[in-house]
Amino acid sequence: LTTGLSTYPNPATDRVTFELTGNGGDKPTSIGIHDAMGRSVHRHSWEPGSDRYEWDATSFAPGIYFYRLQFDNGKMISGKVILLR
Repeated sequence: LTTGLSTYPNPATDRVTFELTGNGGDKPTSIGIHDAMGRSVHRHSWEPGSDRYEWDATSFAPGIYFYRLQFDNGKMISGKVILLR
């Protein structure tokens, strides 16, 4: 099996949950979130043993954001989140 990432709700209004799926043995280390201009707006160190992270996006402007989940073996999963108000 490979490790994947479920992102919900998407579009979102205030909170976004990132949840690992599958069990590929990959260990996430951090998740970074960037705005549409490519600027880093949020970074979180992933808790060891955790399979999810909830991003509190209430202080961020509506728009498109991109995330990148980094693993200890160099693997990355990326995607986009839309924030609405």
